[in-house]
Amino acid sequence: MSHIATQYDLCQQTDTSAYIDGELDAASSVLFEDHVKSCASCAATLTAQKRLLCLLDDAMSEPRRGGTASAMGLALPKNFAKVVTARAQSDMSGVREPREHKRALLLSVALAASAFALLGASSFGAAFAPAASLAGATGCVVSVVGRFATDAVSTLALILRAAGGHFLIDPLPIRSFTWLLLVAGVALLLRMITSYHRTRASE
Repeated sequence: MSHIATQYDLCQQTDTSAYIDGELDAASSVLFEDHVKSCASCAATLTAQKRLLCLLDDAMSEPRRGGTASAMGLALPKNFAKVVTARAQSDMSGVREPREHKRALLLSVALAASAFALLGASSFGAAFAPAASLAGATGCVVSVVGRFATDAVSTLALILRAAGGHFLIDPLPIRSFTWLLLVAGVALLLRMITSYHRTRASE
């Protein structure tokens, strides 16, 4: 049981990539080589990584006509390295300071606010012009109706005050005829008032 635990700990401590890259010291390299001889899993991992490195070395060392050969048989353009280098040099988004990002954000907000102020001032009136026109028309109609009702009530009260005594003492046929004339006169008067206010509203 202790042997299995010791071997497991050794597998956990071994670094195949460090061994291949030559980063282990002499003692660690000897310990790793001894462990690989007795551990099939670590030996398979080491073999797989060595094969991968060999494939990469072969892909980079076999130039083809018109480009650089790859392990998958795909030809890269001749200026591939130059293009990658130029893009890496021009892409500075990862090395910009937070202060520069904040300054760029504030500048964008200021430009957007300026554009809204310049365009919004001229389009604000055009956007709310129909509502203002409707409100004006509604106010004009309300004003005409109010004046019409006031004039009608005043006229009717004046007529009733002037002819009120006759309605009490005159006979029924005369009172009926008087009422008919009164209604016709009030209707005609209301029509004249309506025409007058309508003419003023149109002007």
